[in-house]
Amino acid sequence: MKKKLYFVAAFVVFIVISFIFYICGREAHTTPIQGTNSIAVIEKMKIGGIDQYIMFRGHDRDKPLLLIFHGGPGMPYIGYSKKLTGELEKHFVVASWEQRGAGKSYSKEIDPGSMNIDQFVSDAVEITEYVRKKFNVEKVHLWAQSWGSIVGVLAASRRPDLYFTYVGVGQNANIFESEMLLYDFLLKRAQEEKNDDDIAILKEMQPPPYDDLEKLRIRTELLNRYGHPFDGELESLLYSYFWGEPEYSPCDIPHIMEALYFSQMHLLNRKEVWEINFPVQAPELKVPVIFISGRHDRLVNSSVSEKYFNILRAPSKKLIWFENSGHFFMHEENQKFQEILIRELSSEKKSN
Repeated sequence: MKKKLYFVAAFVVFIVISFIFYICGREAHTTPIQGTNSIAVIEKMKIGGIDQYIMFRGHDRDKPLLLIFHGGPGMPYIGYSKKLTGELEKHFVVASWEQRGAGKSYSKEIDPGSMNIDQFVSDAVEITEYVRKKFNVEKVHLWAQSWGSIVGVLAASRRPDLYFTYVGVGQNANIFESEMLLYDFLLKRAQEEKNDDDIAILKEMQPPPYDDLEKLRIRTELLNRYGHPFDGELESLLYSYFWGEPEYSPCDIPHIMEALYFSQMHLLNRKEVWEINFPVQAPELKVPVIFISGRHDRLVNSSVSEKYFNILRAPSKKLIWFENSGHFFMHEENQKFQEILIRELSSEKKSN
């Protein structure tokens, strides 16, 4: 009897292990788009000496290129970007790049020392060159979001010849100033709510810069409590977006979370990140510029973004407000966001 149970147990273990290998071994893909000239593919290429991934989606591969630099850092993007870009894919080829250390572009072999701003900007320029050559185009539109807007501004500053338009979505400009405003806001709201526990936590944390991820986690948790309601709800929803998507297998999920921790651990405590001050470091961009901000964005404080916009020199510039939204306005008012990008980028393409 014991011998029989042993073989049954061994058989069950074998089936489970085989199933795990099967689902983990499936080649990732993205949902097809119907049409003779459409494109919907995920590609792996060597960028900056490591494997990195990019997804292309569009109804017509001859349409202009829209390249996305995602936020985070380390936030996986391929798995849910198509939830934001359905209408855009009819007007552009949307290229969603997962940066070094994020999502599918994470590997345990990545040198932590390579997780620095200059390397990310070099990667960004290299991925842009790759996209240009693949589609045989001179320039692309760039949508750079949150953390990605740091990389985006510096890439556009370094190589303006690569980009039709720079679109800063939740544009970073001065991280220290933005975080100081957030700290003051959270302390004020906790005092207004007479929440002694939160007041004590904030006073124990002390104002930024922060020297560990735990303090950043606490400030995010408090922002979800006291900030714009939708942002707090979406923070938890984002992770559910990866489940069931063909771009990631179930075995990718723990890998993705490890990547997020790795990226933030090696980037957010770097002195150079806290010293970002674009009014001084990048006062001019030699490409048309569009900033899009949520009026209630406190994670990347929109007043700091506006201050940078006001001093920025560019061939043309426009600041567009989402008056009723916070940091994640591209989710909260997605249809409006896509309509704005289609309108603004179409007009910029003509003027170029």
